[in-house]
Amino acid sequence: MSVFRQTALAAGIAFAMVGSAFAASGVPGVAQLDWLGDQAAAGPVTVKWNLWWGNHASRWQVLDNGKLVAESTRFDKNETNSQAGQAAVDLGLGQHALSVRLCNGDACSDSAPTKLRVGADASVTPGKPTLTWMPSESDTGSVTVAWNLWWGVTGARWQLVDNGRVIHDSQGFSSTTANSQAGSVAVKLAAGSHSLQVKLCSADAGRCASSDAVSVNVKNGATPTPEPKPTPLPGTPVIGGVPATSATSQLTLAWSMAGTPASFWEVWDNGAKIQTLTPFAVNQANAQQGSVALSLAPGDHSLVVKLCNKDGQCVASQPAAVKVTAQPAALPGSPVLSPLPAQSADGRLTVAWSMNGGKPGTSWEIWDGNQRFAESKTFTVNTATAQSGSQAIALAQGIHTIKVRLCNAEAKCSDSAAASVNVAPVAPPAGNARPGFVGYYPSWSDNWFDSRTWDGKMKTDAQLLSESRLARTPDYFSHVVLSFVVPNLGWTAGNSEWAGSGLQFNAKPRDIKEAIRVYRQRTGGKVVFAVGGATYNDGWTQLAAEADKPIEQTVHIKALRDLLLDMGADGLDVDYEKDWNGDMNLAREYYDAIRALRKAVDAAGGASAGKVLTLAGWSTGADCTAQTQDPVKYPQCQGKLSFWGGNAGRERVVLQGLGGAAYVDIISGMTYDAQQPHYDPVTGYEMYRQIARPDAVVNIGLETAPEGWAGALLVLNEADAVCDGAKVQADQYGKASPGTYSVERFMNYMKGKGKDGAMLWSILKPTSGNCGSQALPGPTAVGRRVSEMLNIGSDRSTSID
Repeated sequence: MSVFRQTALAAGIAFAMVGSAFAASGVPGVAQLDWLGDQAAAGPVTVKWNLWWGNHASRWQVLDNGKLVAESTRFDKNETNSQAGQAAVDLGLGQHALSVRLCNGDACSDSAPTKLRVGADASVTPGKPTLTWMPSESDTGSVTVAWNLWWGVTGARWQLVDNGRVIHDSQGFSSTTANSQAGSVAVKLAAGSHSLQVKLCSADAGRCASSDAVSVNVKNGATPTPEPKPTPLPGTPVIGGVPATSATSQLTLAWSMAGTPASFWEVWDNGAKIQTLTPFAVNQANAQQGSVALSLAPGDHSLVVKLCNKDGQCVASQPAAVKVTAQPAALPGSPVLSPLPAQSADGRLTVAWSMNGGKPGTSWEIWDGNQRFAESKTFTVNTATAQSGSQAIALAQGIHTIKVRLCNAEAKCSDSAAASVNVAPVAPPAGNARPGFVGYYPSWSDNWFDSRTWDGKMKTDAQLLSESRLARTPDYFSHVVLSFVVPNLGWTAGNSEWAGSGLQFNAKPRDIKEAIRVYRQRTGGKVVFAVGGATYNDGWTQLAAEADKPIEQTVHIKALRDLLLDMGADGLDVDYEKDWNGDMNLAREYYDAIRALRKAVDAAGGASAGKVLTLAGWSTGADCTAQTQDPVKYPQCQGKLSFWGGNAGRERVVLQGLGGAAYVDIISGMTYDAQQPHYDPVTGYEMYRQIARPDAVVNIGLETAPEGWAGALLVLNEADAVCDGAKVQADQYGKASPGTYSVERFMNYMKGKGKDGAMLWSILKPTSGNCGSQALPGPTAVGRRVSEMLNIGSDRSTSID
């Protein structure tokens, strides 16, 4: 539950390369290029792009000043309604306007152009470099000359000049950015006086800027550094073994070279570079070899290998011509969708299909309307003429049109007939229902006690109540959440120690089990184990990978089930705090982790046994961002953009976009740690209410001071808000002065909202600080004020600080 600082600017996103198995149609959405800066050094420039939402493309191109310089059908990311790709392109010196074109057939869309200057343009003089300090006297003549361009136009090469003679010429820099550079070199100077300067130059050294001269007097001297010699050109590569014709699109391009070795090598096809590589199968002083597997489209190809030195000077092989005659793979047979319910209360259902008497596919996808919902390469039946598959999914509230698409390796696909499913959850509880109040209980702050007497007998409930802080937790909390369990739990039924669980109780599991029992019997409240938290992020991938497995084939889901059964607890809490920054791979992991935890809860008895799955949502996680502007999937976000980036919008994508809300019974927004000048917890609550199941409980979050970040100060009453930290200056969308940062304001807003209530981080948290002359309230004071205002519980005398 500890929340780290959010950044107002979302970071750039990098994706692992995966193949596309997507057959797209219609005009694609418009791509957005990643920022490239204003200037790049000479050499390959990597152009990255994202399609945040919209129709997919089947191919894409990079255009430079309107001319095609790269084209591909491969995608780094190919998610439900988003894509991404990247290509390394060689750009000449000068000004460039780069854009990405996404296409389906002849229907294309172009991104806005991004301007970039490569190298030191021949028409532009680089900025003036500055020499760093060096001694004016040297005994040996061995000196290191270092320089910086602190700000200005960067160069493509630099020279060290000694008494008017160039003694070092380099295209390498110790650092370079769009507007700054640095370099250094160790040289040996002969005895005598030397006047040293650095020149920062364009690529052809036609335009240079010189630093101020520095004088160095050398007493004894050394053998002077000779004038630089040009980097030798690599030997000429020879391509071997490429057939004149190929019946398959897959072939291996191999080459060899006897001569000066290269630093890297490139593969060109029909005049366009398609790969840059550094590995060599053989790499010796006078010989090199390399090979690469290629996938070529049907048609004529002219393949060339270029070997390049460290300065980017290349020697090309003779072209190897090959005609690819591979025929497109046959269209898969049409899948038949098994019947789906026309109506669903929670959106949780299994999509199953079969195909008989046709060509098999290599992958299959589930579509919801015009958006891909899920994909798989796993088949229940997989023969030459028959296939079948199934997958459990969760749909958000609304009407859905579901179909299955079966695809071959060339992304040629056949669709099933579509089925309509209306997800219409039951109505929210009546306004007079008891509001929820969730309290997080940090295991590391709990006291030691023993549930047995010195002679091994069980203590009475009255003794346990006296000795255990957990058992004494006030009855106004509807749910006590014990923190934190590692996601990749390895719990064995009947464990006698907490080792490996992540929990840090001082008492043993048998003792905490008794405390849980006493608390539940005394108050009627529920006890839940929180999974994850800010420090336990490493195990989410392992847990998420088990979401679609039968529980007896899992390790971590089964362990979480056994933990609940062993401890007599009521459920699990999802506390996923991996930094997201728009990465859909992490969003999918988050969604799968929710499903895995739901499976553990259901295996422990599920709803019929009173078991629940709760979730702690990031403060801005339900905000509307650039990634939640799809009018079909996120209708509430049209025309709304949050101030925040980073993890903003994460839960909206996972719970609303991917359908994870169907699995969650209670959402507690961590509506704190988010800087009161640009965040209002009331708005945060409303954002989560939009994306939760209508019958789910949503709680507004409270944290006693000091918060983990940003300086907001929680006070009890509106009249107490006399300091800046207790006043909300604006909400996430710019609404000014929405109110005070007080329990009174928040609970007044929550009155009459059925079971929706509050959450507190944390029940045992120490509090410090003042607002004006008044001390800030701790957990006991906050809990009592919530209890009074929402009229919940009667145990207001117990101190929990």
